[in-house]
Amino acid sequence: MNKAEAATQSLKQQSAWLLGAKVIGFGFSFVLPLLIVRYLTQDEVGHYREAFQVIMNAIVILPLGFSMSSFYFLARETADRRGAAILNILLFNFVVGGIACVTLFLYPQLIGNIFKSAELTQLGPLIGVVIWIWVFSTFLETVAIANQEAKVATVFIVLAQFSKTLLMGSAVFLFATVESFIYAAMIQGLIQSCILFWYLKSRFPRFWTKFELGFFKDQMVYAIRSESRAFCGCFKTTYITISSDTNSLPQSMRSTLTVVSKYP
Repeated sequence: MNKAEAATQSLKQQSAWLLGAKVIGFGFSFVLPLLIVRYLTQDEVGHYREAFQVIMNAIVILPLGFSMSSFYFLARETADRRGAAILNILLFNFVVGGIACVTLFLYPQLIGNIFKSAELTQLGPLIGVVIWIWVFSTFLETVAIANQEAKVATVFIVLAQFSKTLLMGSAVFLFATVESFIYAAMIQGLIQSCILFWYLKSRFPRFWTKFELGFFKDQMVYAIRSESRAFCGCFKTTYITISSDTNSLPQSMRSTLTVVSKYP
């Protein structure tokens, strides 16, 4: 078998492992909405959807594609530079997540005003904490794939979905409040962060000593250029969700969102 055939076979195997992980993960994630709809009131279901729509959009938009740059740099750089790339991503994700957390702690009404919900205003600081933790911890699945460890990534993906379903499902049965879901999300993110540190320490020894400012700038430029469309895509998703959940937005904001939603 030549190198090209071996590479093709390896890619097929990795794709199969990741596809299997996604299917299993979907199975776990499919259970949670059924429990939520069954045990929560209609208003609480709406608050849950809105809160986690904000969280999910934030963890996609805020990293600015920096985490995805690992696919480029881990495949091309030396061992020292690979460690530097990992450290750059962790620092960036930690900082942008922290900024979002502080912003929602100081101005929780930012979310409440969008959805015209006093409940979300009260939950704003907690939502900020979840965003901070998840922006940081969700790098776990990405780095395993970028490091070409499909089997390890499969385990991480399945465990992440299982732990989310278990913890948040427990919150449904025990408390049945949106606040309890958010605390469950915090716990899950902290557990995933611990696993992330363990994995990075085992694969990239002493990566925390590899910081290079020049390399950080290069990585930033690459990430922003590669992921400039992510913001528009998530903005579209937010528009669709907000439109389906509330008609109370100002006319000027509705017009802006409508224009943005026309573009891919």
